[in-house]
Amino acid sequence: MSGLTKDAFQALWDRFDREAQEHKFSQEAFLRLKAFYRQLDDDDRLVVNGVLPEWISQGDLRHRYDALALIEDFGIRSVLPTLKVERARLATADGPSVPFDRKELARIIAELERT
Repeated sequence: MSGLTKDAFQALWDRFDREAQEHKFSQEAFLRLKAFYRQLDDDDRLVVNGVLPEWISQGDLRHRYDALALIEDFGIRSVLPTLKVERARLATADGPSVPFDRKELARIIAELERT
């Protein structure tokens, strides 16, 4: 699968997400994304791995969820700096999901640092 671009990957995720919403099965988007990622060659994985930090930082919860799940499932260590910045940002943030988000980031960071 060589030649994947950032825009093509985003368009693919948009399609997966739209179809999952239509089927009222939100996990479907991630399951399809995971299967897609598993088939990528190293060059295409670099493209996807470059998009994941943006998804973590940009604020869209569905992007963020899928990015964190891919990072965790595939042990994508290249995003550790972004995860640490996000953890630091959440240290002073407020909101109902912030304690959970902090705990989740801490868990993923610890897991990635163990490997």
